[in-house]
Amino acid sequence: GDGVVNQHFGHAQEFSIYEASGAGLNFIGARNIGRNYCDGPATCGDNEPVLPKVTELLSDCAVILSARFGQYPRRHIGCRRQ
Repeated sequence: GDGVVNQHFGHAQEFSIYEASGAGLNFIGARNIGRNYCDGPATCGDNEPVLPKVTELLSDCAVILSARFGQYPRRHIGCRRQ
């Protein structure tokens, strides 16, 4: 929101896709998943069918930035914490 990475990965319903180069950032577009994976601590993981859709939509991305990123998506997507 407003140029700031401000949302938990599991709460996101849309991801902004950028291409980075030496010249800067170029906005490619938004990818809408329609339904967030996680509604809060009590329901994270309950909506597992959404996670494969997110994985597919982001499969061509080299980096995913989010305010927080839970253990289940990290294992499912194969991310490592930086």
